[in-house]
Amino acid sequence: MDDLRYATGSVLSVASPRGVHPKLWGFVQWGVMVAYEGHKHLANAHSLDLELSWDPEVAAAARHSGKFFDDRWLSLDGVIGRFEELLASNRAAYFPPGRRGRAFDFLRHDLSIMIADEEVVLTNVSGYFMMGTPPATAANLEAIGPHGHRLAMGIGEAAAAFTSETLDAIRQHGNRELPPVSWWDATSSKALASAFGGELPPPLAIAVMTVQSAVQIARRWARASCCRACVRAARKHRFIVTHQALRSLELLRDGGRDLGRVGAMHVEDALRQHNYLLSAPFRRLRNGWLHLGTTDLATELSADATSTDLVRGYADMAPEELDAVVDGALDDIARALNAWILRPDPRGRTLRDHLHSRS
Repeated sequence: MDDLRYATGSVLSVASPRGVHPKLWGFVQWGVMVAYEGHKHLANAHSLDLELSWDPEVAAAARHSGKFFDDRWLSLDGVIGRFEELLASNRAAYFPPGRRGRAFDFLRHDLSIMIADEEVVLTNVSGYFMMGTPPATAANLEAIGPHGHRLAMGIGEAAAAFTSETLDAIRQHGNRELPPVSWWDATSSKALASAFGGELPPPLAIAVMTVQSAVQIARRWARASCCRACVRAARKHRFIVTHQALRSLELLRDGGRDLGRVGAMHVEDALRQHNYLLSAPFRRLRNGWLHLGTTDLATELSADATSTDLVRGYADMAPEELDAVVDGALDDIARALNAWILRPDPRGRTLRDHLHSRS
């Protein structure tokens, strides 16, 4: 209930007169993850089935996207293959094969990047992956909006079913911040070739940038002050993103891929101080929190237990201690990945050299 109220309220706050705020992508991804797990828990533990508006296969893809490289169905190669398909489909949407006036292709851009505080926060292709967008949908710009709307409807329906509250009441919860952001456009083939020191192929580059997107959205906006329940839900959100980001970087480091000397250094830098968050106590906390199963706890939970009790039971930490650890990890991961993303290529050009302001 806490998770769905927090996630749905955050999604509902995103639409504004200035357009949709980019934090929407991360909160839809998180909302789908908690709604999907809640829906599955009701079916498995209580034989109850919720009728939700989303396509189950798309919801499953959005849910698995929150694991990034830690997807046991696709493997690291499969996840990178998905990004290759999304990049190709997205390019086809902006550079259609039958287009005329190819001499003016230099005016076309298929990659949008959000920058805040001199840091890369989000790309449009990352957003498609986070919402489980099929490649065929990414190739059709008119289909992307309805796709996101169906996912958001499913999250709202799950929240209403679990809480028995109206959407107007739920709207008062979650993160309601809408700070100004700046969007920049680029041609993906040129911009990604200069990102990461020019050492990563485009699909892997955009995959790592997607991990960065989730980390940035969590560190900046996965917070709430409206009520204690949403404070607890935001804590869970930040922790799960941190755990999955670290796990994905660990898989990237150990996956046998050539990251280049500089790339390996940046990945190790992100992992070095915080890889203990992948140890057994924190892995069990992640599993218990995400899958709503706590049978491996040493002590039995009371009927009125909250996520605070889970933190103490699994990690043997006060919630405030976990907050400090997770916030520090998110900051360090974001800084390490941003430095890697903006590292100059062999010609001395960086990703930013290829960006064009929309203003």
